[in-house]
Amino acid sequence: MVDKFVKAERMQRLKKLGIREVGKQPEPLAGSRTAEYFVSYACFSCRISFKKSQAESKPHTCPNCRNALAEMGRSFKAPRKTATKQWSKVQRLWEAGYRFPTNTTRFAARYPEHLSDVDEFIRANPRHPFRLKQFWPDVSH
Repeated sequence: MVDKFVKAERMQRLKKLGIREVGKQPEPLAGSRTAEYFVSYACFSCRISFKKSQAESKPHTCPNCRNALAEMGRSFKAPRKTATKQWSKVQRLWEAGYRFPTNTTRFAARYPEHLSDVDEFIRANPRHPFRLKQFWPDVSH
């Protein structure tokens, strides 16, 4: 490990040479992908998941079956391929508009752990903060 004094001394020499400026972020390299982040996508028929760039404009397709991939959110953790009930649970939640976001401090009911609890969860949480707004029930009635 580098001694703190040695590192501070090296940084002072770099500042004097004009190579290092204090408080200034380095410019991103040409062609770097620093502004992008990756989102989980899943194929329910193949039961596989991928992290793909959300910046791409073309729709993502499964490399195995060529079906469209479902955008799951940044915090999606795919079940094992052999866990068919868990994949069914995730698919039913996705079809009902629920996603797996990240870095949130909002209180939200936890997603169900078992497939048998999904229907009750959807009925009990129609306005869940992780559910897409277009799936929320209309309250104007």
